Amino acid sequence: MQKMNERIQSKAIYKAFELMRQKKFDESEAVLTEGLKEAQTARDLVLTALFYSAYGVLFKLKKEYRKAWKYYEQAEKLIPDDPALKIISSRLLVDYFGQHDTVIRKMEKILPKLGNDMTFLHQAYTVLGLAYLKKGNKKKAGECLTKSAGNDFKGLQSGANFDFRLVEEMMKKKNNPAACRGFLEKALAFVKETKEIQHERILKRLLDLFPAG
Repeated sequence: MQKMNERIQSKAIYKAFELMRQKKFDESEAVLTEGLKEAQTARDLVLTALFYSAYGVLFKLKKEYRKAWKYYEQAEKLIPDDPALKIISSRLLVDYFGQHDTVIRKMEKILPKLGNDMTFLHQAYTVLGLAYLKKGNKKKAGECLTKSAGNDFKGLQSGANFDFRLVEEMMKKKNNPAACRGFLEKALAFVKETKEIQHERILKRLLDLFPAG
């Protein structure tokens, strides 16, 4: 019975996300409210955290960032070792609340626990670099950008997993162009290897912004 309930509630989350995609935010919230109530009644911490996280996505889409962060924080408290939730909530703290020191502490705490998981490492270093950049520490931001590429992005599934936010912000500020170019060149080599033509075109256009040599 528990497995069946989990499957039903997982479907509810997918339904809520589909409604979000259609911008039917009120309907999505109604689905999440019902699902969260059932997950809490069943005392299923994992599902409850998933619903809180979905609420976070919903309110982020609605540009209600304080509510979004509140729900991500509640999800984090239920699953404190989940790096994805920490990275998502930290991104909100950087982008909308200016909590740069808090984000730096959080990312430096989880980075040693990520092992060789390139997907999480790439995101964590990107968020950490953004926090340093917004604090004005350009050197640390550049170091994070380089680290976010890891070993030539080995371990990422696809160019679709690239997060360009840090390199774009650094390019706007003309901060450490050598590190920016190195990041983009590694990304281009990766998508050539994976034969992702669309991503290859985008990266070539970005590299065209740099002077030759």
